[in-house]
Amino acid sequence: MAYIRREHKNDIYIADKEWIRWIDCADKADERLEIEQELKAMQPFWNNLMTKCDSECCGIQAYDFTTENIKEAINEIDKMKLVKQLVSLKEITQATTKAVVSSRILNHFILKSVFLQLLDHLIDTLSEN
Repeated sequence: MAYIRREHKNDIYIADKEWIRWIDCADKADERLEIEQELKAMQPFWNNLMTKCDSECCGIQAYDFTTENIKEAINEIDKMKLVKQLVSLKEITQATTKAVVSSRILNHFILKSVFLQLLDHLIDTLSEN
C-alpha cells in the first residue's frame, strides 16, 4: 500500500495517488440513514474488503478499497447480484434527505456525499470487464 501523506490521513485510499476526501460529519450524526440491513445482505463482500484492521477498531479505515482488493474480494460472490445490491444502496442513499449514513458493519458515520463517492467507486470497479 502506498504511503499515506499527512494531508490524506483520514481520506479513503482507492488507488495510487487517489483518495476519496473524508469530510467530518460528527456535527450531523443525528441526521443519519441506517444502512445495516443493506450491508448485511452483502456481508461476505464487506468482510473480504476488511484487510487492514477490524472495523470494530478502525471503522472505515479497516477496509481496503483499492481496485485490486475489490476484485479479489468478490471471489466466490455473485458479481452481478452484488452490483445490483450496491446500485440499490446508492439509490436509497441518494433518495434520503439525511446528511449522514451509518452502519455497525462499517463502524462509522459517513457523510452522504462521501459514501456516494465510495459506492460509485465500488460499482465502477465491479462493472469493469
